[in-house]
Amino acid sequence: MLRTGRRLLTGPGAPSGLRLVHHEATPNGLLLLEYGTVGRAATGEYQGVTDFLGTSP
Repeated sequence: MLRTGRRLLTGPGAPSGLRLVHHEATPNGLLLLEYGTVGRAATGEYQGVTDFLGTSP
């Protein structure tokens, strides 16, 4: 939700952080996940991604 590509959620303002508030698995194995917002989205870097893609920051 923080990077490029087709946006799942649109609207004005900064990206929101999410916290899992409820989860449930159906008998067929479908996961039902409910998230709540918890302020601004945390950001960070993960060196493993650039190593995997063979790019440098």
